[in-house]
Amino acid sequence: MTTCELCGKEISRNSSGVWHKVSGWEKRRPGGGTNHIALRKVEDVFRCEECMQKLQAGFSKDQEELF
Repeated sequence: MTTCELCGKEISRNSSGVWHKVSGWEKRRPGGGTNHIALRKVEDVFRCEECMQKLQAGFSKDQEELF
């Protein structure tokens, strides 16, 4: 188990829907999009699905809840 770095919610590292931070070098394919990630580095940082959905929708990680 670990916690979401944004909200502190306890989450399982191996659950589907849990986001795990990685970095590396992206090779683009001619048609667009990622073809390959080389020298992939896994970091010990996790986020829950709810927090990632908010970020992907354009909400700031520092924005408070409205309700």
